[in-house]
Amino acid sequence: MFSLIVLSRPAGPQLAELTNRRRGRLRWFSHSTRSTHSTSSHASLPASDTGSMTETQGDEDEEEGALASCTRCLRRLRRTNRVLRARCRRAVKSNACYWAVLLLVFLNTLTIASEHHGQPVWLTQIQEYANKVLLCLFTVEMLLKLYGLGPSAYVSSFFNRFDCFVVCGGILETTLVEVGAMQPLGISVLRCVRLLRIFKVTRHWASLSNLVASLLNSMKSIASLLLLLFLFIIIFSLLGMQLFGGKFNFDQTHTKRSTFDTFPQALLTVFQILTGEDWNVVMYDGIMAYGGPFFPGMLVCIYFIILFICGNCILGALWG
Repeated sequence: MFSLIVLSRPAGPQLAELTNRRRGRLRWFSHSTRSTHSTSSHASLPASDTGSMTETQGDEDEEEGALASCTRCLRRLRRTNRVLRARCRRAVKSNACYWAVLLLVFLNTLTIASEHHGQPVWLTQIQEYANKVLLCLFTVEMLLKLYGLGPSAYVSSFFNRFDCFVVCGGILETTLVEVGAMQPLGISVLRCVRLLRIFKVTRHWASLSNLVASLLNSMKSIASLLLLLFLFIIIFSLLGMQLFGGKFNFDQTHTKRSTFDTFPQALLTVFQILTGEDWNVVMYDGIMAYGGPFFPGMLVCIYFIILFICGNCILGALWG
C-alpha cells in the first residue's frame, strides 16, 4: 500500500498537464470555428452588402490616414513652436535687445524734448509719426517677450509689468485720438512715463542699482511717517477752514492767494506754511481776520505756531 501511495503522487502534475492541453485544444477549436463561421457569413452576404462593407472599411482607412496626417502636422507645429520660443527667449534676453530698447527710449526722449510752444507744422507731424513708430516698436518688444518668456515669467518682472502698462496706455490713447473720442494732450503723460524705462540701465550699473535699491527700501520704511504727515495736513486744513473760512476778505484792494475758503486751497495753504514760504504773512492775515493784534486776534497765532513747529518736526523725522 505504501508503494501505491508513493507511485500515485506524481499523478497530480500529470493530470494538470493533460487538463491544460485539453483546454488549449478546445480554445483552438472554438477560435477556428468562429473564424470559419465569420468567413462563411461574409461569403454568404450579397454582393451589395459586401461592397458597402468594403466602402466602409475604405472610409475608415481614409479617416485613419487623415487623423495620422493631422497628428504629424500637430507634432511638427509643436516642434516648430518650441524652437521659435527658445530662439525668441534667447533674443529678448540678449544684450543686443537690451541696448536696442534703451536706444528707443533715448529716441523717445529726443522726440519729447523737441516739442515746444509755437513749433512749425512739419515738426508736429514728424513727432506724431515718430510717436506711432516708437509705440509700434515697443508693442513688438512686449509681444516678443510674452511669446518667448511666457505670461507667468513675463509678469514676474516689475519692469515688464510697467512696460505692459505704458504700451497698453499708449495704444488706448492713440486709438481714442484717432477715432476722435478725445483731444490730443500735447506732451502726453504716458509718453513721458516711458522715460522711466531708462532705469533699466541699473541692470549693468551696479552702483546705480544699489542706490535705487536703498532709496526704495527707505521709502518703504518711512511709509508710516508719510501717512502721519498726510493726516496731519488734512486735520489742520479742516481746522483752518473752521477758523478762517471766508474771513480773509477784510482787504478788498488785495486778492489773497493763501486762504482757507475751500478744502483744496486750505491744503495748499497748510503745505505753504510747512515749507516756510511766507507763513508769517498768512499768520498776520489770520490775526487781522479776528480784529488785529488784540486779545481775540492774538489767540489764533497758536494755530499757526503749532502747525509750523509740529509739521516741521514730522518733516525732520522724515529727512533724518
